[in-house]
Amino acid sequence: FKDSNYESVMDQLNKLSSNYEQIFLPSKGKFYQRGEGPSNGVLHLRRMTAADEQILYNPRLAKRNQSLNIVFKECIGEKIEPDYLLSEDRNYILIYLRSISQSYEYDVEVKCPECGKAFQNKIHLNNLDMDYCPDDFGPEDLYDELPVSGLRVKYRLSTGRDEVAVQDRKDDLVRKWGTEVNDDSALFRLTLLVEEIGGVNQKLMIQQIIAKLPVGDVNYLRALVNEPPFGVNTKIGIVCPHCF
Repeated sequence: FKDSNYESVMDQLNKLSSNYEQIFLPSKGKFYQRGEGPSNGVLHLRRMTAADEQILYNPRLAKRNQSLNIVFKECIGEKIEPDYLLSEDRNYILIYLRSISQSYEYDVEVKCPECGKAFQNKIHLNNLDMDYCPDDFGPEDLYDELPVSGLRVKYRLSTGRDEVAVQDRKDDLVRKWGTEVNDDSALFRLTLLVEEIGGVNQKLMIQQIIAKLPVGDVNYLRALVNEPPFGVNTKIGIVCPHCF
């Protein structure tokens, strides 16, 4: 449009949307060895625009689990594929992006498990604890021994692609068998992330082995893949204003 006011406003907004902040990922980039992400752990983020936020509310993209990846691509300065980023790094990016785009304060409604009453609570996102990957933990440390069976296991950490695969698995089961189908997504996720168990590295065999593991081993294995020693701690303590 040939309008001086319009051009002035758009120029101002373009400068604002090209202002990137440098962030350091919780993983320190240690696990991006083939160019899947920044090996130095550094990314640059800009604020979301109204157009970016609208992508998050697009039901077609949300159903295909693509909305968040598209927003990440738009708001991350580096040319990367966001679905290859580790889940812990993606969580941090999402929280940081929410903070700089809208507010550090996040309102939630909580239902007290003791008295059953609901109440509003304000979470300050910039007060969440964040742990960086320890110096003595890296890709070469992704193995362990299961406590009950004694089987040796080698695993990898979850990425955005894995989260999409798990959700697709859930959707496929519901489409085929209805909402009453037994949800095996937790075991399916373990199968994706376990690369070798007891010397076996074939996925179909790994799936059968995991299904036969003692519960103690399964819980231990879940903790290994779901709780690496880095990332944002999103568990916080809240006191109920009704029953305290």
